[in-house]
Amino acid sequence: MNYREYDAEDLLLETSFLNYCLGSKDTDVLFWENWLLENPDKANVVKQAQELFLLLNGNHTAAQFREHQSRFRETFSQHLEEGPAGAGHLFYTREQEGEHTNTEQGKYRSRSRKIGRYVVGIAASLLLLVAIRQLVVHRYAADKAALEQDKYTYVSMPGERKSFQLPDGSTVLLNGGSVLRITPAFNEENRQVHLEGEAYFDVAQDAGKPFVIQAGDMCVKVLGTTFNVKAYPQDKTLETVLIRGAVEVTVKDMPRQQVILKPQQKIIIEKPAKQAAGIQDSVSHTHHQREAIGKIAVKNVQLLADDSTVMETSWTLNRLVFDNETLAVVATKIERWYGVKVQIDPAIADTYTFTGIFENESIQQMLKALQLSLPFHYKLEDKTLFITK
Repeated sequence: MNYREYDAEDLLLETSFLNYCLGSKDTDVLFWENWLLENPDKANVVKQAQELFLLLNGNHTAAQFREHQSRFRETFSQHLEEGPAGAGHLFYTREQEGEHTNTEQGKYRSRSRKIGRYVVGIAASLLLLVAIRQLVVHRYAADKAALEQDKYTYVSMPGERKSFQLPDGSTVLLNGGSVLRITPAFNEENRQVHLEGEAYFDVAQDAGKPFVIQAGDMCVKVLGTTFNVKAYPQDKTLETVLIRGAVEVTVKDMPRQQVILKPQQKIIIEKPAKQAAGIQDSVSHTHHQREAIGKIAVKNVQLLADDSTVMETSWTLNRLVFDNETLAVVATKIERWYGVKVQIDPAIADTYTFTGIFENESIQQMLKALQLSLPFHYKLEDKTLFITK
């Protein structure tokens, strides 16, 4: 048997390995000690299996387990030898007791003790195996569910940008701190995706299956085009920027309020205050949505002066852009761009504004450049950036 292919859960299903953990059988202990000497690279797997074994036994060591098992067996054996309430009288009535000699009683008690030992040993082994098998079943089920979910989920952590191709041939670039989920039926029955964060799409044409992005309360429907969708749950607005082609944008609960964007246009949808703060209110939610419909704006995109590229999609060119934005907004962008947590002095969060374009600069270089326009102090400790006046 090739134990090298075993993981921790597989080892716990081997009786010889359980004996090794318990130290209950010398031959098994010797075998696994020698196996470890011959396979030192598997020491971590064995250690994990031993830790799982201890966990299943209430974090008791092998010595403690044997001691408790011995005590339990002794108590059970004594119980078999007790009076009328003893388990031995499951086999003998009071009338039958008088018919047996002391020798027969002694033989019976001896047999009862042996039976008790076997029963306790078997019961303990079965309980342990059942617990281990349950652990393995749940672990494998969880792993399978996670793998299944990973097939339909794309994640870009703060501080990174990730590009990939969807099953229909469409390409996507995810900005930092973003998640894109597709449905299991994607490209077979539909082309529906769900976005949290920001993504740049270049959608493959398929007139029979429109490409639909659900991003918060904004729904974007396209046939084949290039565009950018920004829908971070923490932001106050939802945005879609069209580069080429055509898109149709609707707002949840307002399906008749459709907006058709033209190339080089963007739509900005202001969220209700409670929704932007992440607070759910089922009673007032629809009311807030109806108020928000008056706060939808369609504008032309902004072009950068140096090369006329679209400012709203400059992140796809690895550019971090601030356009007369408050320090609070700048901090949010820094968190997503560099993968740090930012804490700001409230006194300057909404009073300081910054403009600048950064490309491939480190966080230290970027901060020093910002200090040239407005003075502030900063300190970076353990992935947390503190900004004070």
